[in-house]
Amino acid sequence: MAPGAPAPHHPQEAVALDIVLEEARKYDPSTKAEQGRAVMGALGLTGEKAMRKVKQLSGGEKARVALAALAMTPRTCLLLDEPTNHLDVPTIESLVKAVKEFPGGVVVISHDREFCEELEPTHVATVRDGTLTMEERDLRDSDWAEDDITSGDRQAQVDGCAALAGDGVAVEAECAAPAAPEPEAATPEAADAAEAAEAPKPLSRFEEQELGRLESDVEALEARLREIEGRIAEYSAGGDVGALEAATREQGEVQGEYDRKSERWMELADRHAATAAVPA
Repeated sequence: MAPGAPAPHHPQEAVALDIVLEEARKYDPSTKAEQGRAVMGALGLTGEKAMRKVKQLSGGEKARVALAALAMTPRTCLLLDEPTNHLDVPTIESLVKAVKEFPGGVVVISHDREFCEELEPTHVATVRDGTLTMEERDLRDSDWAEDDITSGDRQAQVDGCAALAGDGVAVEAECAAPAAPEPEAATPEAADAAEAAEAPKPLSRFEEQELGRLESDVEALEARLREIEGRIAEYSAGGDVGALEAATREQGEVQGEYDRKSERWMELADRHAATAAVPA
């Protein structure tokens, strides 16, 4: 990706909209806040979410901030490594639309079959035994064979601009890896046990209930953090040092609880999504 691409990890105190505008104004100083809000809104960061600090955002929301910044900066080639991670369905649909409308070259590395097929790539690059093979063709079922995926092979789809990726540099930098040693022969029982160990476990009834509670808790904690921030601003302006110190301590405690619960919520949500996508 070109120098100046938005970093996936932003300063925790930075405001999401400011990050997007800072990146955009490196190339177009006349970029208006309304333009940044429009792009962020298309990615699900609507209303006051655009004004939240990075530390108040979930993992998926942080990814959307990076995507919004990327969408507002001119590029001739995009390198996207597992771009759908932590994104919900509407945001993935917006991402597909943006990628398909992008005028330059696009290299995508992803295990999300539906996402890749929606992109309708012109070329497919496959890595096997440390060797990259680039072909001008459509995706096919064999690209998603389980023995290829579990052996460590990764698929890279190149949408247009074959010459850019033709030397293999851009793709190899993301995809190539040393060949894995041949596994020892295993008994059918051992193979079944290994497959069961690697597969994500469906949520138990208790964990499903926990997931629902955590979602409500995280939303409530987000609202509480915003309320505390309002009080801190008020106390700062009024010079009430004692109230300001108390509100700051409260903010730290609530932020810690928010971080713990949002991390657990994302863990359960990812497992739920992974197992829901696996046919019974």
